[in-house]
Amino acid sequence: MDAKDLKAVQWRPSRDVEPGDWVVAAGTGKDPVAIGVVSVRTRTMGRRDYPPATNPNSGFLGITLAEDPAEGGVKVGSVQPGSGAAKAGLKADDIVLSINSKPVPDPETLMSTVARYKPKDVLTLKIKRDGEEQELKATLGARPADLSRGDFQNRLGNELSDRRGGFPAILQHDTVLKPAECGGPLVDLDGKAVGINIARAGRVETYALPSENVLAVLDELKSGKLAPATTDVTKPAKKPDPKQAELEQAVAAAEERLAAAQDRSAAAKKLLRSADEAAEKFGKDNPDLIEARDRAKKVVASSDKGLSEAKAALQKAKDALKEKK
Repeated sequence: MDAKDLKAVQWRPSRDVEPGDWVVAAGTGKDPVAIGVVSVRTRTMGRRDYPPATNPNSGFLGITLAEDPAEGGVKVGSVQPGSGAAKAGLKADDIVLSINSKPVPDPETLMSTVARYKPKDVLTLKIKRDGEEQELKATLGARPADLSRGDFQNRLGNELSDRRGGFPAILQHDTVLKPAECGGPLVDLDGKAVGINIARAGRVETYALPSENVLAVLDELKSGKLAPATTDVTKPAKKPDPKQAELEQAVAAAEERLAAAQDRSAAAKKLLRSADEAAEKFGKDNPDLIEARDRAKKVVASSDKGLSEAKAALQKAKDALKEKK
């Protein structure tokens, strides 16, 4: 950027922002891109928390996903007859491990990956069936019209982002932005950034990555590790190593899962503290309070176990990448 005397951004915790507070989508000029209000406070998100969102022009694989988790991938719930998945030989209870060498550790990643391809594109699916891994070739079909009606209504008067899910946490506001206008800061009326606009999700929904999530990766961004590669035009470009790219994606996915596990653990411990405070105030022998504390302790134990598993998975992914390098 050809600019001088730029001021450093000032951050404000997004969790301090309340529904109804004014927010501004900052632009490159003196005037803001848009102004709106916070709709929903910062919250961690899971698959069920996002509204159904599909790109009507994307290819259609023809599967539903099972609700129960699968180690290393996503379990297929059912396969639509005549679909690309059915013709490829995909079956219910198969576990999809990767698509075109990209790991799909969760449903959000699988859906966003498929949404990037168009009808007639051929996907290489790495699956696990009865404990054995194999590869299938699936040709995507056109998305059935009836599957896109809800999304069509959501798009009325709007241009929506192709990706509108799979973020670890979001701050939701009603500022009207175009997808191309996302990527800039969302600020309060004092000019302090509370997040980075990431997606136009619906008629009255825009998502911002909370400032806490942004600050967590700033050091890595400043380190240059994520900078775009430069190519010497006098030399042939080095062919990327698909295995290394796969491992790097696995590390990124593990880091996202760890961040979500840390949020769950913090929330569980806050719940337990509230139960302890209530017991101190109203009597430790109260049977209702004893039951509430016991439930809170179980939630903490479960969240701590999930946090430990997420840390171990991240370390395993990092070790595999380090060994490859």
